[in-house]
Amino acid sequence: VWGSARDISDIPAVLVERLQHYFLTYKLIPGQRQHARITKIYGRSHAHKVVLAAMSDYEDNFAL
Repeated sequence: VWGSARDISDIPAVLVERLQHYFLTYKLIPGQRQHARITKIYGRSHAHKVVLAAMSDYEDNFAL
């Protein structure tokens, strides 16, 4: 359905809101406070940089 989406702006806002809700609540334990928060939604370019940085960090810390 979303195969042609190339950036967050290509996805309906309601879906982005649902994804935010999911990532904020999927690990919640009933009766405990929510600790996570989303302060900003980034697009593809920034997300790509984050993924590359995470891969580099992993390589630096866990490479054989």
